[in-house]
Amino acid sequence: MRTGIDGRLGGVHRFQVQLLTSGLLQVGWCTDQCNFYPESGEGVGDDFESVAYDGYRQRKWHGTAEEKAYGDKWRAGDVIAAELDLDNDRVVFYRNGESLGVAFGVNEQGAMEGSGCGFSGLARDRTWYPAFSLASEQGLVFLSANDHLHSDNSNNNSSSSSSGRNSQESDDAVESPVVQKDADRDEAKQRSIAGMAHELRELGVVRAFKICFEFQDLDTFPCIALSLPGRLGRITVAPLTNMEHLSTYLQPQWWAVWTSDRSANPSVRSASAPDLAQWFAGCVAGGPGVRKCAMLTNNMALASCVYFAVLADGRVCVAATRGAWPLAAATAAAAEEDAPVVFDVGVSATSEDGGQYADHVWLPVVSPAVVSFDLHIICA
Repeated sequence: MRTGIDGRLGGVHRFQVQLLTSGLLQVGWCTDQCNFYPESGEGVGDDFESVAYDGYRQRKWHGTAEEKAYGDKWRAGDVIAAELDLDNDRVVFYRNGESLGVAFGVNEQGAMEGSGCGFSGLARDRTWYPAFSLASEQGLVFLSANDHLHSDNSNNNSSSSSSGRNSQESDDAVESPVVQKDADRDEAKQRSIAGMAHELRELGVVRAFKICFEFQDLDTFPCIALSLPGRLGRITVAPLTNMEHLSTYLQPQWWAVWTSDRSANPSVRSASAPDLAQWFAGCVAGGPGVRKCAMLTNNMALASCVYFAVLADGRVCVAATRGAWPLAAATAAAAEEDAPVVFDVGVSATSEDGGQYADHVWLPVVSPAVVSFDLHIICA
């Protein structure tokens, strides 16, 4: 998909996300004139230059929320699609492939949807972008984007054959080879993840995901943490650096540390970098509350991946690697470099039969030092 969508070119545009949590999120579209104010909780849909669907409160937003309910109550794992139809001047949202109906614009009965919150049409003199806003502890994964889908032109008086032909001609005029290249890459990635998920399940893995991240320097202390259910603690992955020794600074050792009670751990998101670094170094040195720690690798590039796998027998496998993760090592810690580290956190942590931890959300969080990251669900 191109960086932005020129409203003057029309077309039907759709992107999809998969929800990692079921709480307060807003998914939709915004223009290049939209203003966000995260300090006051204003994101996509809270501005009249944007539209959004909120499945937590079952509302649609355009500056304000419309009084009547919209859509279904969403759940973690749902795939939400947001469709911007510039040909028919409307916005439609989908949950797991099922249309939730026209949110904004003229519906099938000819009535204007969204008028209750001030919607009067999509701006054609704007550049449009996919957008989403998340409350604290919420997450989603961007799955795909389809540029210039065929419009059914249901509000056009021309015949269906003429509408289809004109739509195809419009597609041919503005389609870019970059769009097909991105689509092919996304399809290949999905096939690869599906194959990996099948192999992992055969090895007894019930959940697996990887997080690819980038950071600028070690002074700000990049850190990734995975909270375990109940009071089973937290697994933290970070570099161990000593600023007094330049060689250690340039080639840090990356460790995975399992601490006993996450309530006693500093906040990865709000603690200062020096405090986090000092706490982590103390954990590696065998500080109080440390159940186990192990070195993952002696060096990691500035753009790297960390894998987490939760096994049915109660173990959690962590791997930090620059290349492909050896799937066979998911059930045991191998001896070679970049091998996974396995923490035995207990069978109850992965209870699949309605146990006390069955609804736990396995969602890693990163420190502000991580300038960008992509979370990919392999199996869940």
